[in-house]
Amino acid sequence: MRHPVKRKSSRGHFLFKSSPVPSFVKVIALLYYVVAVLTILTGFILLVDGIGGGNLRGSLGIDSVLGSTAQGSPLDKWFVENVLSYVLIGGFILVIIGLFEVFVGNSLLKAKKWARILTIIFMSISFISALAYLDLASVIISVLIGSYLIFSRDVRRVMRK
Repeated sequence: MRHPVKRKSSRGHFLFKSSPVPSFVKVIALLYYVVAVLTILTGFILLVDGIGGGNLRGSLGIDSVLGSTAQGSPLDKWFVENVLSYVLIGGFILVIIGLFEVFVGNSLLKAKKWARILTIIFMSISFISALAYLDLASVIISVLIGSYLIFSRDVRRVMRK
């Protein structure tokens, strides 16, 4: 009796299927997706808070803390009265940034040269920001990702277009 031969599916998960894109670039794209999801979620929270008139801030007690600090300085009072009213705009901007991060992650998986260059620029900005805040973990991550995308021959060979 013959047993049927099991064939491996030629279709795999889009991150892990066989492609010319180096594995570490796939990991970088996955990081873009994770950050994008977190950015979009934060944006939606701010949108809901802005639409709801600050009910979320009120329920978390943020308004009372900000209100008590705003009693002393005119600048603090201006901040509480004006800047916090732009939460809705900030949420919208975060959602747009999150969608852009998804687009860049997809473009890295498709081996687009512009996505590699943009990621190098973002890592350079992240490196400078991390140095300013003395954030060692972010410095290390930025240097690893940036230097890999700059100096790896495999990445440069694959991302020519």
